[in-house]
Amino acid sequence: MLRASCLTFCCILVATSGPGTANAFSDGAPWGTANAAAAENCATCHFDREAVNNSRDLTLLGVPQKVMPGATYELTLVLKGKFSTAGFQIFVRTTEQPAGTFVASVPGTEAVAASVRSILPLRQEDSVAWGLRWQAPVNIKRSVVFYAAACAANADASPMGDTIHFRVYEIKFDQR
Repeated sequence: MLRASCLTFCCILVATSGPGTANAFSDGAPWGTANAAAAENCATCHFDREAVNNSRDLTLLGVPQKVMPGATYELTLVLKGKFSTAGFQIFVRTTEQPAGTFVASVPGTEAVAASVRSILPLRQEDSVAWGLRWQAPVNIKRSVVFYAAACAANADASPMGDTIHFRVYEIKFDQR
């Protein structure tokens, strides 16, 4: 259902606007779409090309081997490849619930609790990087999973010609 509505919306958008003048979701991708295994994810709307699961071109730097309760981590999400513009989304969960808090620490990003996303696409040819700040939950008792997705887009304001990259990082918590 979401794919059909995204396709209809994007077709109307492309037909009524000039190239590159608008995005299907001008405020950023819908929250919670970074999990490749979910029924509705980034590739639901950007379906023209096959999504790249466990993409080697998408890297989250600064992720610890073990999460310390309450610790703050400076992270960098990097997308490599050839594209005109790019955006991203990350969310963090334990098996039961969202985990930790992101801070939108750079312009063009916004955060809501355990999720962060770009709201302004970055334009660059070879790679892009977003600086992020995540604070682990104080009462963590389980491993956390970072779900990251990035869109390597062609800047034509349509879902066609874009490639979605997914990557998952599971981090154990420190039981000290």
